[in-house]
Amino acid sequence: MPQHRLKTVLGLFFLLSSLFGVNLFAFQSTLVATAAKRIVFPAGGAAQPVAQVAHEGGRVAPAAGAGEDFSDVVADTQSSLTTGSVSEPDLTRAVQRELQVLGYEAGGVDGVAGLTTRAAIMAFEWDAGLPLTGEPAQHVLQALLMGSGRNGVAGAGIGVPPSIQAAQVIRTVQQGLTALGYGNFKNAGMMTAETQRALRLFEVHEGLTETGRISGTLASRVMRLSGEKRLADGR
Repeated sequence: MPQHRLKTVLGLFFLLSSLFGVNLFAFQSTLVATAAKRIVFPAGGAAQPVAQVAHEGGRVAPAAGAGEDFSDVVADTQSSLTTGSVSEPDLTRAVQRELQVLGYEAGGVDGVAGLTTRAAIMAFEWDAGLPLTGEPAQHVLQALLMGSGRNGVAGAGIGVPPSIQAAQVIRTVQQGLTALGYGNFKNAGMMTAETQRALRLFEVHEGLTETGRISGTLASRVMRLSGEKRLADGR
């Protein structure tokens, strides 16, 4: 092959290789950025913007561009999930964020596992057919990220006794319902048929979507109304 043709072929080869490398890098960067926004642990302890409530059934509508308002991505997040090196507040924030994205009212993204957050986790677990734990744990986050609740049978996990934390949430909601006149529950801390009937009755009276389960929205509403009643009664 003549020398000038060899130089031309080599020049084209290096040009095409360079273009391929640039495109590959750009494509990988896009994939990393997309995955990072989906599995992100927000930095810092400040509460983050969340979706606006679409209705009062314990679920909220995801905000447009959910996840874009969060801080820089923590490096190697998936590895942190596997090794358990994620801090408890960051894990709680991640669970809260995914609950909000999926439409469960978690009461904000602040890294604090309060009553509303635990009740929201229980609503997801109920819908997914999982045992009730109310815990912002790694297995819950993984189930949220993987969409494990899409094929579950709602309430299927009720046959398994709730965890200590979930039982406390149930007991607190039962106490609030009792104060509001929706019953006097014998099996405190258990999701009995009596408790489900009271929950449905409360939801109907309050204009909430009838589900018969505990959710973040329902728990917050019960606590607010029962607190107001106690104040009005002078207790």
